[in-house]
This record gives sequence, C-alpha cells and structure tokens, in this order.
Amino acid sequence: VITCPITRHMNPALKDACLSVSAPKIVISVGACAISGGLFADTAQFDRSFLGSHPVDLYVPGCPPHPLYMRCWIFSGHKGMDDSVTI
Repeated sequence: VITCPITRHMNPALKDACLSVSAPKIVISVGACAISGGLFADTAQFDRSFLGSHPVDLYVPGCPPHPLYMRCWIFSGHKGMDDSVTI
C-alpha cells in the first residue's frame, strides 16, 4: 500500500519490499499524493520509476481517501486483479 509520494530515496525501499513479498503481489496506491504526487509532483525528489516496473492494481482517489473504497474492493473479490482499477 503506497500512501505518499514516491521519492528518489523511497524507490529502493519499495523495490526491496516487493522482492520480499511472495506472490500474488497487490500494489495499491492510496490518495492523491501517491497517485499523482499531489503538491510534490514538481519537486526534484519526486520519482515515479517504481510504478513503471510494478503496475498498480488499485487506485484509491481522494485527499483523504474514504476507507470504504478499499473495503468495497476487498469484498468484491478483487475483481481488479487483472487490470488496474480506480474506484
């Protein structure tokens, strides 16, 4: 679950975390900052290269996102596992 903007220094930690988790892996991007960078999108530290090699399974929009979005997706049987989904 990614809940903040991805920075240059966070990329290696996210890659290590993904390598440490066994399959099936689900990447969930929660909130405006995690999805688009929010206020930090134009900064030099902002880096989305992690998302290029690890596709996001679920986008939960909002600032802050409503917790029911994720709950509905979980109880729907993960219908978005094959393609990315925005609730």
